[in-house]
Amino acid sequence: MNNKSRDLVLFVVDRNDWALGTMASEMAESLSGSHESTILSEDEISNNPYRAWRLSREAKVIHFLGQYIASGYGWLGMGRRCLVTLAHIESSHIGFIKRLIGMGFRRFVAMSEMTAEEARFAGIVVRHVWRPGVLVPEEVVRPGVNDIDPSRDAVPVLGFSGRMIPANRNRKGLDLFESVVTQVSRRADIKLRLCGEGGTPLLEKMRENGVTADLVAPENREEALDFYRTIDIYLCTSRFEGGPLPVIEAMAAGCVVVSTRVGFVPEVINSDEVGILCPVNSAEPFEGALMDLIQNPRKRIEMGSRAADHIKRNWGWGHDRGRIITAYEAVAQDPPTPIGFQILRALLSCLAGIIFAGRRKR
Repeated sequence: MNNKSRDLVLFVVDRNDWALGTMASEMAESLSGSHESTILSEDEISNNPYRAWRLSREAKVIHFLGQYIASGYGWLGMGRRCLVTLAHIESSHIGFIKRLIGMGFRRFVAMSEMTAEEARFAGIVVRHVWRPGVLVPEEVVRPGVNDIDPSRDAVPVLGFSGRMIPANRNRKGLDLFESVVTQVSRRADIKLRLCGEGGTPLLEKMRENGVTADLVAPENREEALDFYRTIDIYLCTSRFEGGPLPVIEAMAAGCVVVSTRVGFVPEVINSDEVGILCPVNSAEPFEGALMDLIQNPRKRIEMGSRAADHIKRNWGWGHDRGRIITAYEAVAQDPPTPIGFQILRALLSCLAGIIFAGRRKR
């Protein structure tokens, strides 16, 4: 990948302001010294498919971030060299992924070892595992242990960032989130800050339950990262995730994270010195961990400081830059699948899916 046209990596994402879009932006910035890159969102493709197609013809490597986006816009990859990120694997995803394989997609990258194992169990070959990273702030400005004033009744702020739309309620464990925060608010003085799309119903519910809460709607990436600087504890009650990326972002900002064991979180919080892990679907461990952190500000600050240092040393984008470039170089050496053959394989794959679905209904 030496000349400019061959240096182009085209990232295809759902939306620029969602987690995988954020990953694409940060990967592009990390690779800026050696590779040209362009990011295409779903809206941009829909608004100008001709431009999207033209960019796909110029790209040496096309990286689809997520199996859904690859399934919906796989036509951009016809006759090209492609890489598909698997965020997480559910039973409903297997059909999507196998259709991609039928269309000629051969290189998959998993966001965590857990996702890689889930894919391999389903018979999907994962050639690369990248731990997602974040652009770590050069300096984390937070009160230090020596700044704690026992006479000052500082109210700790709990936070959550994500798409709080109805379709995500079960996956994000928002019912558990409501229960935990409500119970903790009855035992301690806290504030809750939410960040993200679709958060108004959850905000209103928490206020009905007596929780002091607000909702922020950042307009850009910088404002989104500022959110983490305004909270003390980040709470993740998800039942299944590919990431979630906000866990790393919160830790990078010096927040203490209390999370379920989902996605890559156990790989990030690899010690009880840098965060707290709780079982899925269990409120009591969450409530106990939160009360301990609320009642022990020194412990909270020290753990947040260690978390920020841990992310800076192990989870900044620089840590996997070599592996990312190696993967792109490997994809660039793959022979592209002829467009005609790829279309034929896609049609046969879809036909097989229709026949199989019909047999299952009998």
